[in-house]
Amino acid sequence: MNIKNKKLLLIDNMNVVDGQGGVEHVLCNMANVMSRAGMNVLLATMENKIGVPFYSLDEKVKFYNIYQKKNIFEKIKRELTPKRKRYLRELKYKAGLWDNFIKLQKPDIIICFSLPTLLEVTYNKNYNIPVILTIHGDPSNDYTNRFDFRPDYMNELYKEAYAKADCIQVLLDSYKNTVPNTFRGKLYTIANVAPYNDYTIDYNKSGIKKIVCIASLCDRKHQDLLINAFSCIAKDYPDWILELWGSGDKKEVYKNIINNNQMSDRIFLKGSTRNSYKVLKDTDIFALPSTCEGWPLVLGEAMSMGIPCVGLKICDGVNEIIRNNENGLLSNDSINIFSEKLKILMNSKILRKQYGLQSKKDMDSYAPDIIWNKWKELISITLENYTS
Repeated sequence: MNIKNKKLLLIDNMNVVDGQGGVEHVLCNMANVMSRAGMNVLLATMENKIGVPFYSLDEKVKFYNIYQKKNIFEKIKRELTPKRKRYLRELKYKAGLWDNFIKLQKPDIIICFSLPTLLEVTYNKNYNIPVILTIHGDPSNDYTNRFDFRPDYMNELYKEAYAKADCIQVLLDSYKNTVPNTFRGKLYTIANVAPYNDYTIDYNKSGIKKIVCIASLCDRKHQDLLINAFSCIAKDYPDWILELWGSGDKKEVYKNIINNNQMSDRIFLKGSTRNSYKVLKDTDIFALPSTCEGWPLVLGEAMSMGIPCVGLKICDGVNEIIRNNENGLLSNDSINIFSEKLKILMNSKILRKQYGLQSKKDMDSYAPDIIWNKWKELISITLENYTS
């Protein structure tokens, strides 16, 4: 089916306003790509926050924040209500707002960018509209207490929400194994884009060399491991520095660790960037110490430029994209081991080039045209199946 002139509604219930993570980047990129493909694209969220997406949207993409402020009596009533009842009442309220918005906009297809979003949109509702759920990590993260504690009733609601999706997109084939049996539709694997294949870093660069991490400053990104690992070896590598790009609630914590390690002249908190290409083209090693990922967008960006990378063995996605001793290095979650992995690459320009060029080759199959054509095909198939 031709997707041109079809109305596409992209929904993420949180972190869209000024959200600087990989999911938000993919969301805005998808909105722009599908708009250029001729679709009428709407992007919507429901956040108690004023502003617009951090990543730029094309002029034709329409952005909506449908949050409605409650009066003081509603807030007091909410606080006096038991947690479970409060959660269900809030869920019903949000579902009503989404229902009104969807009925007003009349989209031809909806893509929900998280399981909590799908639950909000479809709670006690059955739309005569195809719904795609896109999952940005291991699906079990969203309905079990693997990383975040949730009460059983909430996890059950999330599992039940799967039944409301017509199809699901996951980032890796391995993630299909943890989609619960409440889902009865079709599963598709579409990875993230690795966009910078037309550029390769300079492996013969003289002067100061950089280890770079681009990620939100938060617990799951685990930059304290990287800071401490580099601090252990920095004195032996005076021509290397570490740059951390991103924002988040761990900024002051990491600043204190840097100061306590007396590394303020070697480790730098650089803040947010909208231009990862500009940062990465001057990078010699990319380090991502995350404990939880899906298919990290920035890792694909780095590898597509031929940058050798270091990640953790325990991290979903990272431990499949990086193949240890082939296109990069995987480390245990240990300061000493991580520093040893950094040293291996810091010591050898030849090895950095070897792993970097293999990374670049591996990312060829994730070029923008390939990935976005898969998405266009998925949208077309979903629309066709729904109307046939």
